[in-house]
Amino acid sequence: MALNQQEAASAEPVTNRRISAGVRLMGWLTTTDHKVIGNLYMVTAFGFFLLGGVMAMVMRAELARPGMQVVSAEQYNQLLKDEYEQMCEQAEALSQDAVSDRAQWQEHQALLLKRLARTEEALAQAVHDTEGARRELEDERRSARIA
Repeated sequence: MALNQQEAASAEPVTNRRISAGVRLMGWLTTTDHKVIGNLYMVTAFGFFLLGGVMAMVMRAELARPGMQVVSAEQYNQLLKDEYEQMCEQAEALSQDAVSDRAQWQEHQALLLKRLARTEEALAQAVHDTEGARRELEDERRSARIA
């Protein structure tokens, strides 16, 4: 019984490990972890995809029947402009990512080609050394047979 009381007294108090929303948001905004940044990109892209879908549905509803007004003419023009800007910004972001990925891929390819060249040089040197050693061994065997 005394052992259980000692264990209970020595047990660490349970702490609340919940992170507040502000701390979590600040962590997301200041992170350098590539996995978290990738998740943030995906969530943001999906959010804009949904926003564009809602705008497109409102525009289609406006054009469904003549004379049926879902939004005013000014709101429709604003909606069309906003959707166009959103599509252009997404296309620009995708092209920038593609260019960045292409540059990183080219750097990686150049590094691999340099490593391959060094490996080929080392292999050629090893083959040359092996052929020289083989010739020396054959010469020793010939001289041993003659003697």
